[in-house]
Amino acid sequence: MTALRRCLSPASLLLRIALGVTLLWAGIVKAPEPALFAQTVRAYEVLPMPLINPFAVVVPWVEITAGLCLTLGLWTRSSA
Repeated sequence: MTALRRCLSPASLLLRIALGVTLLWAGIVKAPEPALFAQTVRAYEVLPMPLINPFAVVVPWVEITAGLCLTLGLWTRSSA
């Protein structure tokens, strides 16, 4: 193992866990109140009205799943 590879491995682990925890926290905050998240998404006016509610329900769970996968090291290529 080269010196560069030894340095990148701990750094990539730290970044992976930091991103995983961030996604996990973001999803956990949004999941209990999808209506509030839907209002926030609606305010940005980037999605058509029929897609706002499904988006507000699904996205927090995607964030939670990806955050768990990254934090635990499961399917790291897919969840990044």
